[in-house]
Amino acid sequence: MRKVKAAIPLMPVRDVVVFPHTNITFKVGRDLSKKAIEAVLRTENREMAVVMQKKKAEEVPELDDLNKVGVICSIIQVVEGLGGVCHIFLEGKKRIRLKNTEWDTEGYLKTGTSPFATRNKKSSEVPKLRKILEVSLHDYFDGSKMSADFLQNILDIDDDEKFLDLIAAGFYDMKTGDAQKILETTDLIERYEQVTSFIKLQLELKDLEEAIELNVKEKFERSQKEYFIHEQINALRSELTESKQDLEEEDELSSKIDLLDAPVSVKSKLNEEYRRYVSLPPMSNESAVIRTYIETLLSLPWRVFKGSPIDIGKAEKILENDHFGLSEVKERILEYLAVLKLKGDLKAPIICLVGPPGVGKTSIASSVAKATGRNFVRVSLGGIKDEAEIRGHRRTYISALPGKIIQHIKKSGVSDPLFLLDEIDKLSSDYKGDPASALLEVLDPEQNSSFIDHYVDIEFDLSKVLFIATANDKTMIPPALRDRMEIIDIEGYTWFEKNNIARKFLVPKQKQYNGIEKIGLSFTKDAMNSLIDSYTSESGVRELERKIASICRKIALEKVGGKSIVHNRKTISQKDLVDYLGTAKYSDKTRAGESGIGLVNGLAWTPYGGSVLQMEVIRYPGKGDIKTTGSIGDIMKESVDIAVSYVKSVAGEMFGVGKEEWEKYTIHVHFPEGAVPKDGPSAGMAVAVGVASVMTNSFVRSDMGMTGELTLRGKVLKVGGLQSKIMAAKKAGIKTVYLPQANDQDLIKLPEEIKKGLTIKTVGTAKSVIAESLMVKKFDKNRSISRENLYQ
Repeated sequence: MRKVKAAIPLMPVRDVVVFPHTNITFKVGRDLSKKAIEAVLRTENREMAVVMQKKKAEEVPELDDLNKVGVICSIIQVVEGLGGVCHIFLEGKKRIRLKNTEWDTEGYLKTGTSPFATRNKKSSEVPKLRKILEVSLHDYFDGSKMSADFLQNILDIDDDEKFLDLIAAGFYDMKTGDAQKILETTDLIERYEQVTSFIKLQLELKDLEEAIELNVKEKFERSQKEYFIHEQINALRSELTESKQDLEEEDELSSKIDLLDAPVSVKSKLNEEYRRYVSLPPMSNESAVIRTYIETLLSLPWRVFKGSPIDIGKAEKILENDHFGLSEVKERILEYLAVLKLKGDLKAPIICLVGPPGVGKTSIASSVAKATGRNFVRVSLGGIKDEAEIRGHRRTYISALPGKIIQHIKKSGVSDPLFLLDEIDKLSSDYKGDPASALLEVLDPEQNSSFIDHYVDIEFDLSKVLFIATANDKTMIPPALRDRMEIIDIEGYTWFEKNNIARKFLVPKQKQYNGIEKIGLSFTKDAMNSLIDSYTSESGVRELERKIASICRKIALEKVGGKSIVHNRKTISQKDLVDYLGTAKYSDKTRAGESGIGLVNGLAWTPYGGSVLQMEVIRYPGKGDIKTTGSIGDIMKESVDIAVSYVKSVAGEMFGVGKEEWEKYTIHVHFPEGAVPKDGPSAGMAVAVGVASVMTNSFVRSDMGMTGELTLRGKVLKVGGLQSKIMAAKKAGIKTVYLPQANDQDLIKLPEEIKKGLTIKTVGTAKSVIAESLMVKKFDKNRSISRENLYQ
């Protein structure tokens, strides 16, 4: 067991390793170091321990932040400097191990020490290793300015430990971590190997520097003529009293061009434009245009890549942490990333996330960027109708700019960002061109490796960019673009998902945003249900978040206004919602309705979610014509015509209503909320039930809803937006929903919480729907239809 010597003052140093047998000078400014020096100067031997601290940024290091091996040093001289800084000259004596380090009452560190023993000093390997090291030193100093006497002085040292310490201390470019490792190594053979490895590495670097210098020299000789011409031009400019600042700017541009890592075609174009730039008067308009163009090319990330290898486990974890629900969407994203990982290229179809506002399309894209380690950039395409906004403007006028693609690539700073094309369904066009056509090249994996922006006018490789698009309505995406994309539908969140998102994400987020994170804010079950059902009407959670934010702001006002919040907790009840948000904004129209003749609940899809339209059909004396109102489009008008024609074709068989009956009446079909445009084919089945109702004077059940496109032969065709429609029906209190039989597979995929409490029936033809929807309550005296006839 080694004996621990009495404690001596300890001075921690930063970013330097002191070796035995060497002299070194320090600037000392820290109080703990100056107090240690003062304590040493009061002793006879003027010795102290010196050790490097691990974290150089720490002003007062922790005891664990000190290395365990240091050096005993003697203070040779201390010189007071300006500003409280002193200069200390030390001589390293011997290695020691620190023991029982602690703080002295006077505010400096002190430590006990134990001897540091070196092993294998007498080993037969030592002379061989020394010979190898001496040869490496001769090679390193060969031809250098260092005198042969100085090198010989090192080689004349017989003591191996001193020999190695002087070499290690003499190379100032040795990393402190490597130097500390040499200091701590107890085995002399291993210490020789460490120093020799370092010298050989320096030799390799020296050879590399000489090779580079030779290469530069050869290039310089080849370009001497150009250099002298350039110098002559500079001399002429000086004669023309051109400002020094202009020359410096030109030199800076030239330097940036030389250093730019870009394809040969780019460098060639830059050099060409630079020669034009320096030949023009500095104040000319063309000079400013060329200067802007050169700077634009220099700022583009031609060969800068950041994306990391795809980790599917990490990607899944990020998607789960960032988004609640949307399991099918997450699974499809992970499948896409898995294919991308296996193939190693981006030639798969571009993903397009389609869904109502607020369902998380943009945040999903952001999570994918995070999962793949890519920079994230977003460009909104809504309202863009000029092709130049995508491809850029030609450099024919001063205010020309690159297109949005190149601008955002420049903003990202890398060649492989995740690029979000937001609201791609809202592109438009005019006489200036079609931006959708310009996007075809951007999104086509076979073409985008050589994308040319009109402003840049050089090929830029977009093949490494991961494009993701978003849209609210896929039918509005130009067909050619839609062909290049894989559509992933996000129909919206279920009530259960909204409830969880609100409690786990939105409430904590808005508490933090509004400065009330220390208040225990919670919602009762009834209050949250009412907030979702009666104060919002959306497929996403954007409006829900705004309502929660409004409540948080009012609570913040209460707190600042001095209103007491008991135990710093606040539970929002259903009554509190009225106080904070006023009366409920949304009510379900069909809940209050009664069964009536010609009143049918049609289920509709909009870009903002599902809705229930209570269509109204009446008849009145006329000439057998059809009238439609309610701001409907051509497709919906055709659906009405088809539905009426079908009912006419089966009316005699099913109801006993003949041709004469139809010719006596005009049928009027109205879709409420006339200010809201409506279109689409899925109203056919509901219209058929409404027409059958008025022609048989039968009531339609108010607890039924339906959707489905109808053919002239009564076949019910598949429709979209199923989840949104069923959620709207459930919210409206509808108990039975009729869907096309062709949607059976889509129905299986729906979450159980959506279908719970509903009777969902799928039908292939309209006959059974008409029969089950009508209730015989009262008929004209002149006509009597039995219930049995309705079910034929």
